Amino acid sequence: MDGLDNALLTILGGLISGLIGLLLERKRRKDQVLAKHFEEIKKD
Repeated sequence: MDGLDNALLTILGGLISGLIGLLLERKRRKDQVLAKHFEEIKKD
């Protein structure tokens, strides 16, 4: 049972860290788009 518990925790931890990574990546991309948008406004 201990081996199974460890495996489940490892999988769960991997999923959580993967989700956090995806969320951070989405936020970073959104920030880049906003920054680009503001640069275009400044040019005008």
